[in-house]
Amino acid sequence: MTVSGVNPTSERLAFLDGWRGLAILSVMIGHFFPVPGLEFGSFGVELFFVLSGRLMAEILFVRKLDALEFIRRRFSRIYPALLVFVSCVSIPALLSVEMMHTREPLAQLPDIVAALTFTSSYLELFYDRGLVFAHTWSLSVEENSYLILLALAWFTRRKTRLAMCCMIGAAILCVVNGVISSEHFGQREELVYWRTDVRVASILISASTFLAIREFDLRRFMHPAITVLALPLALMMFAEQTPGCIKYGAATLLLAWSVNALDVSPKLVRDVLSFRPLVSLGLVSYSLYLWQQPFYVAAGRFRDMGLIYVFVLVVAALCCAIGSYLFVEGPARRFINGIDLRRYRLRQPSTGTVEWSGNEPTSR
Repeated sequence: MTVSGVNPTSERLAFLDGWRGLAILSVMIGHFFPVPGLEFGSFGVELFFVLSGRLMAEILFVRKLDALEFIRRRFSRIYPALLVFVSCVSIPALLSVEMMHTREPLAQLPDIVAALTFTSSYLELFYDRGLVFAHTWSLSVEENSYLILLALAWFTRRKTRLAMCCMIGAAILCVVNGVISSEHFGQREELVYWRTDVRVASILISASTFLAIREFDLRRFMHPAITVLALPLALMMFAEQTPGCIKYGAATLLLAWSVNALDVSPKLVRDVLSFRPLVSLGLVSYSLYLWQQPFYVAAGRFRDMGLIYVFVLVVAALCCAIGSYLFVEGPARRFINGIDLRRYRLRQPSTGTVEWSGNEPTSR
């Protein structure tokens, strides 16, 4: 296998979309076709987190995107599709006892509020969450991490080494926090590792890894086989009986190094991740992550009837995801990102009132 580096800050990289495809594929396997002894769903979420860490570090500390533009792009990426999903699912979930004869409602008002305010990662501390919005905890961790990284960029004035040291220190504190919560206080894994103050470590580890590789030119030490070996090794660490500190500590380090080594990985690895169906799956991965949940909840009732019913649910989830991507996610991102924010700069006229004026072109 040959190795050829690529520029990580160049145009959109297909193999990163392929990584997203691998992540959502793992989540779908874990939810609809579980493998005994392995937590494919948790593994898939971790793949998402380490990729997010890499991308956010690049956007904030390499491209140095300004704060308003960063928030605008994160909002356009996440919120419109989430709002439509919650709006479509809320009524059936609230009335699931009457409509679908479930034992308890699949969602209640706190679930909806938490999903829309990105506080689901803490809902379990105060309330038994409903199943249909349970997966929004990971969105909460992601959105909270964006604000943390943005605040860190401001605090460090985007100085790479200082930011990297802060990320490493914060990640260590988060991992220790998780160990204390689970081992000393005996809290169950979902209560510990779904919280932002613990799980944000995954994103910080990957972000600091990205900065360290650039700052200290570590690419020369990155063996081409890293990605090939790290992924299966990390997956084995997601065995059901593995302690959380191993899954979300040691395995995270492997995955973070792996995703940041993709640029110098063997061409075969990048070609596999650039496989068109995998890339296409990656493009709709966010919408699919949203919409698979209600069908995953329904799969519990149909699994005993045969796999064909589960396949039908998977296809239905994929159809909803494609519809969301084509008619909600994509158009909303293009519209919101197309608004020229810089034309509305503040100007102080002689009268003492504040006006909006100017007309400066934006750059991506």
